[in-house]
Amino acid sequence: MKAGKWDGIKGLEEWRTIPSDMGQIYEISRNARLENILLAEAAGVSIAMNMKRTGFRPTQEEEIEALESALTELINNAIKYGAKNITIDWHPKRETLPVTDDGNGIRDTEAIWLKGVREAGAGSEGEGLGLWAVKERFTKLGWKIEAASTPGTGSTFTITPKEGAIQYQK
Repeated sequence: MKAGKWDGIKGLEEWRTIPSDMGQIYEISRNARLENILLAEAAGVSIAMNMKRTGFRPTQEEEIEALESALTELINNAIKYGAKNITIDWHPKRETLPVTDDGNGIRDTEAIWLKGVREAGAGSEGEGLGLWAVKERFTKLGWKIEAASTPGTGSTFTITPKEGAIQYQK
């Protein structure tokens, strides 16, 4: 077997094999986790995924790419802003995907969606475009993303696909 960029990463074994019936929501979440695993491991961050049912998938390729990009951005930001625990949940009955962290929290959950706006405390990294781009992309797809936060205790970003965008496949 050819060595890949994730070989030798502590704790990665459980993410290597995805049963075919786990569905694309799980796979997209896993890919976003993998994109941040080196950063997470270096910062001592745990990223948990709670997928309650299987077989759910976005219906369009553009939605798949937007979701993976958004999850990668949310995980990366949580790590930058001090999170030690990040949880990705899928609630199929409500068709929402909350991403919760225990980081520094956000003072202004409306301003973070504006182009060029950054919360203080992330060092010099970033231009304040990530969440703006996520929101823009989801808006064009008819999806929603909302933030709830208490400074000092963390944040929850809830992704809500447009009606019919997620299908259950047996």
